Amino acid sequence: MRASEDIARVDSEAGIIATLFHHPEYSFYSEDLLPNHFTNKENRYIYQAICSLAREGITTVDPYNIIQSLSSSEATRHLADELSVEQLYTFMENSDSIARNSVEEYTLLVKSVLDAAFPTSSLESASGCVSSHQRVTSNSASTGCWTM
Repeated sequence: MRASEDIARVDSEAGIIATLFHHPEYSFYSEDLLPNHFTNKENRYIYQAICSLAREGITTVDPYNIIQSLSSSEATRHLADELSVEQLYTFMENSDSIARNSVEEYTLLVKSVLDAAFPTSSLESASGCVSSHQRVTSNSASTGCWTM
């Protein structure tokens, strides 16, 4: 991945988080996006917390709710310790300039992060493996022989 792609991906990640600060309900439009698709670990934790809050019907996203969400589960409690309330407040204060106000814009950011998480070349390689397997399987079926 080139440096410009890295920057664009982190910018898209920040845009997703900024948008979810204002519209946590948009997380329902990014159910294929998982925390591990984020390259920035803080974004990963914040995304996980906001999605959890949205699933619980909580519409107020603030540093307190994010930390509480992460602290509420044994599995994520250690993540709450890695985020500072000050860092979250700073990010929230700056989020207005990069937040998206439509689902369409938000899903473009999600697509950008997903595309970076699953590069086309990897998908092409995987489909090549499948077609090779299909050719071997069909040849084996027609001859009655197993091919390795």
